[in-house]
Amino acid sequence: MAHAVQQENVVARALSWLADKVDAVLRVFAGWAARIDAIQEREEAHEAEEATERSLGIRPRWRWTNLLVHDKEGRISVLTWEFWRCMVVCFCVCAWIGHWLEIPYCTFMSQFGIVDPDYSVWHEPWFTPYWVYGIGAVAMTFVLEPFKDAIASRSKTKAGALAEVFVYATVIAAVLETVIGLIINQPNELGVYPYWDNSVLPLNILGQGWLVNDLVIAVVAVVYLYLIYPAVDWALEKMPAWLSNTVCLALLGLVIWAGVATYLL
Repeated sequence: MAHAVQQENVVARALSWLADKVDAVLRVFAGWAARIDAIQEREEAHEAEEATERSLGIRPRWRWTNLLVHDKEGRISVLTWEFWRCMVVCFCVCAWIGHWLEIPYCTFMSQFGIVDPDYSVWHEPWFTPYWVYGIGAVAMTFVLEPFKDAIASRSKTKAGALAEVFVYATVIAAVLETVIGLIINQPNELGVYPYWDNSVLPLNILGQGWLVNDLVIAVVAVVYLYLIYPAVDWALEKMPAWLSNTVCLALLGLVIWAGVATYLL
């Protein structure tokens, strides 16, 4: 009898502990829900304020909180799986597109003796993902996608809005190329750079970035922001959720496989 009572006490304590943990988890989710509601309320207040400003002829302002809530098309929200699914697909797609675009670009530049004969683009398989372009696409989405709507709303012409986005994309490309180069492309004791050498070119940035590259990347970035990213987002939204998730995971798996097949096998 005492043994049965002792077992009941153990079960009761276990259930009590489990109930406490479940309650703690629910409180965490409730806290997040309250924060999301608060963000949404602030954004609605901002939209009302901007509507008033437009009626008075005042140009609307861009806010970093645009990254935390949906825009007018419902695309930007870092708190949703749909946003990150789109980012994964864009990363994978642009990692391959970046590689394929380098082939004609380097072929053209090699006519001027700028590209080394042993540069990796000449001998790596066509399916090799160039992850730096995937990262660049994600960075452009975070920085410029919410910004370009505000640029368009205050620009008098579409050409002016495109030109302004192009300038910002050039700056971001220059920063990314230079910073990534300073991290992974340091010369050895003989002064040989492992990946690229822009130090002898005019308009180079700290020996790593090159303004000509950055201008070309900015053109591609504008195409990405206005065509590729909206198309990927639209396609994923139109698919059934299970199919969109399958496409996302399949592309990610292919990128990982391609990287392993290129560098480890």
